[in-house]
Amino acid sequence: MKLFVTLTSPFARKCRVTVSALGLSPLVSIHTIDPWTDESIRTLNPLAKVPTLLRDDGSSLYDSDVIVEYLHSFPSQRTLIPQAGEERWRALRLQAMTDDACAAVGRLYVAENNPASLDSWALGKRRLRTAVHSVLDRLENENLNSKSWDLGDLCSALLPSYYSLRFPDRDWRTGRPRLSKFVNEMEGLPSFQANQFQHQ
Repeated sequence: MKLFVTLTSPFARKCRVTVSALGLSPLVSIHTIDPWTDESIRTLNPLAKVPTLLRDDGSSLYDSDVIVEYLHSFPSQRTLIPQAGEERWRALRLQAMTDDACAAVGRLYVAENNPASLDSWALGKRRLRTAVHSVLDRLENENLNSKSWDLGDLCSALLPSYYSLRFPDRDWRTGRPRLSKFVNEMEGLPSFQANQFQHQ
């Protein structure tokens, strides 16, 4: 199987870390592309977005939630998606909340780096910033676990790291000591170390 990614995407990193954590690296090769210039990805995904997973039978899967679910269909010694009960709903809730916040970070980055939008979209940018910081505040008070982490913990670590990638001069750590400690611990894990964010 081939997983098409960019190294700046938090959704692609979610899939890359999952491949590593589940021990599926022998089955899934990672291919870095630029979907803005490489139109070949559109033959696999009509939206021309990453991550996109090309399966061995020639069919493809997208987006990151579907890919992570599919990766769990292969035998593994661990799972990131609890099967039932409150643990499952917690993991899926955290994934949904942080995925939306990561999307907001991406939109904010585009807006703040587009001169034409600096004045015309001030309210929208303020709402995005408020949403992102509200989620970071919520994560500070979540029971996040870097020892027996699941999909919810994975996604919760990706958001602050992605924020730092896009806005390296902005401090999200002050006032959030528990979240800061958690992110440091997660970023030190082998599956995170091997799948870092990188500017392309």
